[in-house]
Amino acid sequence: MLNLTGIFIMIKNLLLFIILFICSGCTEKVAEKGVFYTAGNWDIPPAYHGNPWAPGGVGVAGPFVHEPLFIYIPTEKEYIPRLGESFKEEPLTLTVTLKKGVTWHDGKKFTSRDVKTTFYTGYLKNWEVWRNLKDIECPDDTTVIFKWNKDSPVNNIRVLTETITSPHHIFGQWADLIPDLREKEKHINKKDAKALLEYHKESQKVREILYKYHPSLPIGTGPFKIGKVTSSDILLDRYEQYYEVQNVHIKKIRIMRWGSNEVVWSYLMAGEMDAVAPACPYDVAQEILKRNPGTTLITPYDMSEFGLIYNCRKYPVQDLNFRKAIAHIINRDMVRQVAYSYGETVDDYSFGIPKSFRKDWLQEDFYKDLTRYDYNQEKAEKILLESGYKKDDKRNVWLTPGGKDINLEIVSPAGLNDLILLAEASSAQLTKFGIPAQIRVIPLDLYGTILGEGNFDLASENGAQLSKYGHPSISLNRFYYKGSIIGKASGLSSNINYKGTVIDTEKLTEELNQAMNPGRRDEIVSTLSCVTNEYLPFLTCYEKRIIIFTLDGKRVTGWPGADDKIWGAAPGGVESLYCTMMVKGMLKPAE
Repeated sequence: MLNLTGIFIMIKNLLLFIILFICSGCTEKVAEKGVFYTAGNWDIPPAYHGNPWAPGGVGVAGPFVHEPLFIYIPTEKEYIPRLGESFKEEPLTLTVTLKKGVTWHDGKKFTSRDVKTTFYTGYLKNWEVWRNLKDIECPDDTTVIFKWNKDSPVNNIRVLTETITSPHHIFGQWADLIPDLREKEKHINKKDAKALLEYHKESQKVREILYKYHPSLPIGTGPFKIGKVTSSDILLDRYEQYYEVQNVHIKKIRIMRWGSNEVVWSYLMAGEMDAVAPACPYDVAQEILKRNPGTTLITPYDMSEFGLIYNCRKYPVQDLNFRKAIAHIINRDMVRQVAYSYGETVDDYSFGIPKSFRKDWLQEDFYKDLTRYDYNQEKAEKILLESGYKKDDKRNVWLTPGGKDINLEIVSPAGLNDLILLAEASSAQLTKFGIPAQIRVIPLDLYGTILGEGNFDLASENGAQLSKYGHPSISLNRFYYKGSIIGKASGLSSNINYKGTVIDTEKLTEELNQAMNPGRRDEIVSTLSCVTNEYLPFLTCYEKRIIIFTLDGKRVTGWPGADDKIWGAAPGGVESLYCTMMVKGMLKPAE
């Protein structure tokens, strides 16, 4: 009888064999010097179109076609200029100076008005920045002034890292409608259902017209233009009028269809990728490195953690003691080894801030009175028995206090093998303990709906996430804002009685979004972290690192070393990072 570890080793070896078999049929392609190969997804033509606002638009080519104002490195708190030249931060005001000599791919001049149009169109997509944004002024072609209703620690970061996708001469027809819509929204009585309905109908009508706009290809300011889109690849050509074209040594990009992580592994095995970032088991990664000299594995922090959402609306998971028992049942480091071997091991807590970044936000004495969730099945048994649960020793299953069988369902999104493996590893451990847990894989486009409806017991998902902004408000929003994925899926009450004090978590999270005083900010972060650890809307299993394979010397060369700080920008998107390296002149054709 194989033990659990043996089973997963066997599965991984089988998977590796399959990938090697696929690759054995791959014929070596001619190394096109200076052509950059990567992988991604897009809507297959004729569904493909170039409207970045509408479903199915642009796809993975976007970061090469469209540019942000700045690239942000959160670990360094440093900005790399792209469309932005410089910026000035003042109370309630952010002034951005744009680079001169920039043109859109159709030859039209890029101006401050295009920045304003992008943000105003973003209003139709409920961009978070509009929670505090009062107005945008454009005193001249290269100056944009953002005015805030309230200061927030992430206001300016959100603006400065935003990608500018919408030339006014194309999208102004929608952006110009926004001031009137905003004015109507300001004066609506939130208790007037009829007025609210009329407003939503009007704004939705504008959205629907925007979504129907389907140009064949996108128009951007970036260093590359799309030349051709097929079902198998996207071909991009260097934009020769790019304002810093002298630094861009790569002349062509080929993006091959992702399909699945397994498909990408086969590309890597065959040496067909210059850079790509798939989730990847250790054994497969080692084989990729072995088969392709010149391939390097870079693992920068993703600033996020992965684990299991507890559905606190559904019995028995709604029972806090049951949730705590599960936290002791699951060997989280074994889950990491199976699902994401290159991830970081987590500790005995489960917070809304990734472990590696807690020192920036939590005091040293923070942990002294907190509940620890070490891997301890004896402790789990004690918790269950003291809570009235019963053990049927003959069948090796646990029963509810009412004597009914417990059968859990863990849902996971299709196509994301690391999350599926996370669910499978957790399921196997729970089942072995005596709490049967089945896996249900949900199509990716339906996954969010299933979570929102609460039709599950546990769900594999991204938990704590500082994102590209590097601020805890982003992460804790995911846990306690009811419109966010975990806040909606967990169903945990907003009013939590923690040590005799009722805490409104959603209200406190909103205050954190605005907290400019460091002392008050740290106090809120500490409180919400304590609540998260004690009430367990989410069980952290591992801290993610981004797995980036780079191939040097076949088609391109010049990749920076693993210790280069530029890799710290990876949480903002790896494709955008590759493009930034090209713009900075780092990547060049191989000789």
